[in-house]
Amino acid sequence: MRFHATTPSVERALAAHGMTIGTAAEVGDLVLLSGWVGVDLETGAVVEGDIETSTRATIATIEAVLGDLDLTLDNVVKLTAYLVDPADFGGFGAVFDELFSAPRPLRTTVIAGLLAGKLELDVIASREPRTRA
Repeated sequence: MRFHATTPSVERALAAHGMTIGTAAEVGDLVLLSGWVGVDLETGAVVEGDIETSTRATIATIEAVLGDLDLTLDNVVKLTAYLVDPADFGGFGAVFDELFSAPRPLRTTVIAGLLAGKLELDVIASREPRTRA
């Protein structure tokens, strides 16, 4: 197993919050990412706005981490979404459908209280991109 304490794209954002979470872990062909909210990668500030803006920012943060590991959104096989407001489910789902190509990753959505932002996402990626069965 390889553990990534941080990656170049998110190092500044983590430092801005004094966070010491692990960014990613690789187990065989799988890459597991920590949960992320949408942050401005230059300042570390949480991106504010409606659920669509938050979803795009969060997926952009995840995309940056994946890029540091030579992966793309096409490598994501499972996504767990934690939403603060159940009313945001439709807006989140619309952006998810827009940004992830078919076949889309498996997805679980949970309504939860969060410390920051409107949603948090964690993903599992594979070194092998998704393909239809």
